[in-house]
Amino acid sequence: MPQDIALFEDLTAYENVKYFARLYGLSGTLLKERVEEALNFVGLWDKRKEYPVKFSGGMKRRLNIACAITHRPKLIIMDEPTVGIDPQSRNHILDSIKVLIKKSATQLTSDKLFHSVVVAIF
Repeated sequence: MPQDIALFEDLTAYENVKYFARLYGLSGTLLKERVEEALNFVGLWDKRKEYPVKFSGGMKRRLNIACAITHRPKLIIMDEPTVGIDPQSRNHILDSIKVLIKKSATQLTSDKLFHSVVVAIF
């Protein structure tokens, strides 16, 4: 997941996640299930028909996470996933990362704000 927001502003939240999932070969019913699962996971299912241009910085970060996890990667690299966002969104993202770790995804996360690198391998 990139440090800078990497979304298509002219696609809805749903279409963004769907686009990135298709890059990894997802299609049909599985594609729809995974997109819904990812958007629910980051708390944006109710915003699925909206465009990212209307989203706060934290919501855009969460949408980036949804795009990154839809294909269920074994390794997720996040470059400063909480940079420049409000404390509430920061907490939501950190909670999401904890859940991903429990689901056995390997993560490497860097965050200059806390001057730390966290590595969780399962």
